[in-house]
Amino acid sequence: MGIVHSRDDGQKDFLMAEASPGSPTNLRKGILSVTAQPTIIPIDTPTLGDRSYLAHDGEVAVVIDPQRDIDRVLDLARREGV
Repeated sequence: MGIVHSRDDGQKDFLMAEASPGSPTNLRKGILSVTAQPTIIPIDTPTLGDRSYLAHDGEVAVVIDPQRDIDRVLDLARREGV
């Protein structure tokens, strides 16, 4: 979850909450910089009629609608270098 705020000087600030099971929520904040086009890779699970997505900018990645078994996602992220 995140919030982006436009400043008077044209820059954008962000505040993002990161959470993982079994660990406390961390907050990150800073100046938002969009310098790369995102890469979005679909991850199909045809037997379930489902699709997840790995989106990344070469440094940071996010997974949209992941399956419970995330081994394929982690393998793909490693191959992509994120």
